[in-house]
Amino acid sequence: MWERFLLERGNLSLCRLAAVLLAVCALIYSGPTVAVETTAPVPVWFAALQQPIHNLLQQAAVNVLKEFPAEQAVHTEIRIGQPGQNSQVEPCQQIQPFLSGNKLAWGRFYVGLRCLDNETHWQVYVPVEVKYFGALLYTQRTAVTGEALQVEDVRADNAELSNYPLAFARQMLYNPDQIQQQILARTVATNQPLRSSDLKTRPTIANGDGVRVRMLGQGFTLTAQGKALQTAGEGQPVRVQIENGRILTGTARLNRQVEVQL
Repeated sequence: MWERFLLERGNLSLCRLAAVLLAVCALIYSGPTVAVETTAPVPVWFAALQQPIHNLLQQAAVNVLKEFPAEQAVHTEIRIGQPGQNSQVEPCQQIQPFLSGNKLAWGRFYVGLRCLDNETHWQVYVPVEVKYFGALLYTQRTAVTGEALQVEDVRADNAELSNYPLAFARQMLYNPDQIQQQILARTVATNQPLRSSDLKTRPTIANGDGVRVRMLGQGFTLTAQGKALQTAGEGQPVRVQIENGRILTGTARLNRQVEVQL
């Protein structure tokens, strides 16, 4: 009888072991687990704030657009997120959206919401994103310092400007005309967006060059020969010494000419 008991217990243990092994195998060979992402419903109190938040961001974006030339034709796209799941707020009749401090509406950031009711005071923040799109000028090939880019060396493509810091995006070139009379201030790689700081004006007057100086007064013009005391490109200031030894500061022009306003 004791032997029968041991046998039955042994069979039972084997059965349990087999069940465990089958369960493990099922987990291993059942394939990857797919997580289903659910979108939380928009809180009722927040739904009515979508338009006021959009208006706030749109006005803030107008101020940012002033940083770019009108001919660049920069346009925007506004996205508004939702308050965090932990943002449990008391009912409020007056809710005001606001931007913290001098926050610029650029890329991803947060908009604040504050309750203005006398009895209830709370403040929460909502994630938002303001995207900016416009033309950028890209290099078609690698070019080295001092080289003059030609029109065929660049291309203009639409891109998201807000992928870059605003200070960086403000310097970006967008029109092939902007490389005229310019040379590279540093080496640039292929498919790189060009910035104004990548270029410098091609010198039209070199230090020591003989120049023709045109002195422009109120209703009259005087001319003199002189010598450039520094290198300058067209439109840049340049110091010159004229024949009588006097040193003047004027504006460099093509053909080694300098204009001086009297």
